[in-house]
This record gives sequence, structure tokens and C-alpha cells, in this order.
Amino acid sequence: MDEIARHYRHLWASLVEERPADERRLLIDRVRDALDRHADALERTDPAIIANSFVTEEIVHQGVMQIIRMRHRDVGTAHAMKTLAPQHGDNPVLRHILLREAEAMLRIDHPNVVRGQVLLRLSDGRPALITDWLGQTLAQRLEEQPLSSSEIGCLMIALFNGLEAIATADLVHGDIAPSNLFLVDAGCGTLKIADFGTCVKIGSSHIAHELKCAARPAYAAPEQLAGEPLQPACDIHASGVLLSRMLHACAEKDHAWSMLDALSEDMRATNPGARPTAAAARRIVTLLNE
Repeated sequence: MDEIARHYRHLWASLVEERPADERRLLIDRVRDALDRHADALERTDPAIIANSFVTEEIVHQGVMQIIRMRHRDVGTAHAMKTLAPQHGDNPVLRHILLREAEAMLRIDHPNVVRGQVLLRLSDGRPALITDWLGQTLAQRLEEQPLSSSEIGCLMIALFNGLEAIATADLVHGDIAPSNLFLVDAGCGTLKIADFGTCVKIGSSHIAHELKCAARPAYAAPEQLAGEPLQPACDIHASGVLLSRMLHACAEKDHAWSMLDALSEDMRATNPGARPTAAAARRIVTLLNE
């Protein structure tokens, strides 16, 4: 115990002596964080209750990241919690990815983007992002039955609105795909963009963030696969691939279908500068839906 006390005194002296107040607070917090991540075995709290407010109901995704469905203990609302899997809790790259995702989702307030509510620190030090729980993804909806051309148009308008908000926040999503898009209801509903783990600032690249295989190759733009700096045109390309796949599963091939198919081809242009912006694409689809 005397040796531990001696080390503590040296640590405290290094933290507080001749340091500005802001730097001192940051260093002390980092020490607390390091202690948290190795003191989980000492905790006596119920692991099924998070922040004394949320009851965990089910792990809905298990990989290097966990997604857990939760319910608020007082008001009964459903929420999702995204955190690192316990065995990856000390991985600095994954922690950085989740913190960057939280920063983006807490900054963007738009009806077509999943809302980030709060970033928590779990008892073992893992960061945890709390969001709305939405349930059904577009991928699940498409497995049930194809969409009509009017439903596709409705969803694409919502998607373009969300992409415009993301670009306005100086970000590129980087992984637009059916499994990252959620529907508010079982019908056409309101689409919401989720999973900002691969988002980067406009002009940055995934390689700079150690995300060499961040996007699904089938949806990624050529410049993204080449590791070049990303622009909003990358998200337009992925959206064009999505639009094309929805259209070719659609049974009705009417005039609106033909116009949407032509739009999807423009969105998938090899040259990023030849792709329409989200605003321009939205105007085209809006005119078709009128």
C-alpha cells in the first residue's frame, strides 16, 4: 500500500504542478478514464441498467461494435445504444470512430437523419452513443416486397434531404446502403440516414482515419475505392446504386420509372463532377411525384 501511495503522489504532482487549469482537468479526466476501463470487475451495479436510466432489452448487432435495444426506465421510450464490444473496449481506432460518429450525429438535427441524443461513458470506460430506436431498415423492407415507383420517389426525396443536411454540416456519410437507412413506419414512411461510423469531413479520406475498407464496394464511388479525398458526390453515387437496384426490382415500368432510371445513371457517373447535387436530384424527383 505504501508503494501505491508513493506512486499516486508522484502521479498527482505530475498532473497539477505548473500546468494550466484546462490542461490539468483534461489529464485528470484521462486518468479517470484509464482507471474506469480496468475497474469493471469492482463494479456492483446491475449491468442490465445503463446510466441508471436505460434497461437493456436485446443485443441486435454483435461485431466489433454492439448495438443494443434499450428502454427508458421512467418514460418507456425505446432507444438504441451503440458501443464497442467489450473485447475491443481499449482499441483506440474503434474508440475514435465511435466518438467521431457521435460528434456528427449530435451536430446534425434533421428529420431525415437519425438523431443522436447523448454520448455516455459506461462503467468500464467504453463510450456509448444513445439514439432513437427506429426498428426496420430499408434492407428489411425491400426483402418483403419491391417498392412501387411512387414509393421509390418518396424515399429518394427523403434521402436527398438528409444528404443535403449532411453536406451542409461539412460531412460525407461514406456508406449509404439499405442497411444504414431506416423507415419510421412499415409503408413508404419517412426515411432516416443512420450509422455515421464511416463519415469524414468533406475533403478528407477514409485512409486518413485508418478506414481502408469503410464502404461497401458495390455502393462506393470509384474515387472512394481509390482512397481519394471524399466529396458529397460519393454519397450521390451510392444513392444512385441504391436507386438503380430498387428500380430494377420494381414491376411497373412507367414514365416515372424511366425518368428515375435515367437519374440513377447520372448519379453513378464515373466523373464526380458529372453527378447531380442532392438538391438538383431532389427537384427532379419532386416534379415526377407531383
